[in-house]
Amino acid sequence: MTDIATNKTLVLLSGPVAAGKTSLLKTVGQHIPLGRISTGWFLRQQVERLSSEFTRYDLQEYGDKLDLETNFSWIYWDLVLPYLKDSPDCNLWFLDSVRKLEQVHCIRSNFEGRVLHVHVTASDDVLSERYLSRGRIEDENAYTTVGLHSNEIAARALIDVADSVLELSSGPKNREKIESLIENLKV
Repeated sequence: MTDIATNKTLVLLSGPVAAGKTSLLKTVGQHIPLGRISTGWFLRQQVERLSSEFTRYDLQEYGDKLDLETNFSWIYWDLVLPYLKDSPDCNLWFLDSVRKLEQVHCIRSNFEGRVLHVHVTASDDVLSERYLSRGRIEDENAYTTVGLHSNEIAARALIDVADSVLELSSGPKNREKIESLIENLKV
């Protein structure tokens, strides 16, 4: 363990693809200074070394490979910890995102600061519409296909262990939920 995380807050975002995790992070970042750690970016960098063309499925499979090879610890030791070391003055971090319960356990057991797990979700219709509208190269698989991957099923199940759940379909209640999260993070 390391004391680099003492007095820091790490917000773990989880939820289905296209739920609004990154949008939530950007919204909170407009109100509070924060650091962003992206598992998607990390996995894209790793997969691009192997092939210039890849899909979301390839990213999911590579994440599974790392989970098996490291017993889920890559997410903390290879991703979170280097960010903390590179920016020691940043006290609020968002990890976008955790996909499996074992990743959450690994982070909670190694991060010495405050961990807040926020699960973001929306209705299946909204998720499918958002997914199609993103236009990302790696999103060429149909939303229903992506949703059947074990990572996606595991990510959806994290709703049961999250400290907070934000259902972000649309409307004024979303604003209230986000404002409440921001106030909680200011403490």
